[in-house]
Amino acid sequence: MKIFDLKQYFYNNKKPAFTLAEAMITIGLIGIVAAMTMPMLMTNYQKKVTITQLKKVYHELNQAMKFAVADAKFEDLNYNQSAYKFFKQYMTSMMVVSETTMGKVKASGKKYRPLSGAEETSLAAFKDADTRVVNLNNGAQLILYNKMHTWSANKGPYIYIDVNGFAPPNVFGKDLYCIFITRNNKVAFWNSNDSEPVKTGVPREVLIGNGTTGGYACNAKSQGMWCGALLQADGWEFRKDYPW
Repeated sequence: MKIFDLKQYFYNNKKPAFTLAEAMITIGLIGIVAAMTMPMLMTNYQKKVTITQLKKVYHELNQAMKFAVADAKFEDLNYNQSAYKFFKQYMTSMMVVSETTMGKVKASGKKYRPLSGAEETSLAAFKDADTRVVNLNNGAQLILYNKMHTWSANKGPYIYIDVNGFAPPNVFGKDLYCIFITRNNKVAFWNSNDSEPVKTGVPREVLIGNGTTGGYACNAKSQGMWCGALLQADGWEFRKDYPW
């Protein structure tokens, strides 16, 4: 009678399995794929958050302006004052949490940059220590020049929006955008360097600048001031040629 060999049975019926080397290779491949895809996923998430927040602040500013016009009872609003004073006089319906000055913000180490990379030092609102930085309850900030700028005297106040407040990157076109309060009581993104800072029908190739160096166009070699106008023109989405 043949004796049942348990050891032989398990040897003959064992299931194939990964070796340690194969398991390590698999884990390594998973890590490589994750390292390649995670930055893209994070970037897409940041873009989605940016668009949502920018649209929200833009809508709230428009609503505040409508209330200001209604409260004025068809009288002309006083545009001959700084952006900060205009905001305080007419747009206090915006939910302001607190405010500080550009001097204190800069002293904390925060720096603002154009898309071209170097620290922003040319714009008056970012050079003046008395520029007001207003924190909103939605997490965004408004940067409001506290003097009457000669360039905007006949055009209307301009407001910079930092959609995520003190958080980085503090770069035009990524979390920093510029709007004008036009003299026909509208809130619109800056899209022109002509006598009118806000115009209708500005071609997309003008907004993105076709790769030109300098200026306000929305490309990696320029300042990026017109990026808000470009996003709005593109249906509130980041297209492939957007300089993120």
